[in-house]
Amino acid sequence: MIMGENTIIRTAEPDDARDMLRLYDPDRPRCALLNRHREPFWPTPDEVRELLAPRDNVPAIFFVIEDLEGIVRGYCALRMPAGLENFYGESLVLMHDDADYESPLATETMAWLRKRAFGDLRHRKLITHALDSETLYRAWLIAQGYESDGVQREVVYTQGRWQDCETLTLYNPALAVGVV
Repeated sequence: MIMGENTIIRTAEPDDARDMLRLYDPDRPRCALLNRHREPFWPTPDEVRELLAPRDNVPAIFFVIEDLEGIVRGYCALRMPAGLENFYGESLVLMHDDADYESPLATETMAWLRKRAFGDLRHRKLITHALDSETLYRAWLIAQGYESDGVQREVVYTQGRWQDCETLTLYNPALAVGVV
């Protein structure tokens, strides 16, 4: 468990499945919750419990974001591709309430993700994705230093329309040109 001034970040457990299912809202699609075919889906509680179950010799991927009263405010993840020689990870921060992206909860969560990715795991960059309907999330990512790598036009059909999917990257500041 990591305790910040405003945030508690802990490893997600199977018992968190019911709360995590609240993120799968057909009226609020999120790029991070699309299936591998880039389609919205609604998993069962058992499928989410299985996703959150601990695995032998595999570091935790999903984390719970709580406020200091212990109320779950969202989830974050740091996924690494197969083969650590790629030196990058995929990050996501999913808050139940979009207003929390403008709060210290989200800022402290991103600071922890940066420390874990760039300090502990020595990644060169973090990538993430956002649908064009995730305007507050995208704005928060840009404010956190992510840069757009481009937009895939009309790749997700949800809410009765096609949506764009933007890829955003945060580079390890220690690897910036001119940094010794």
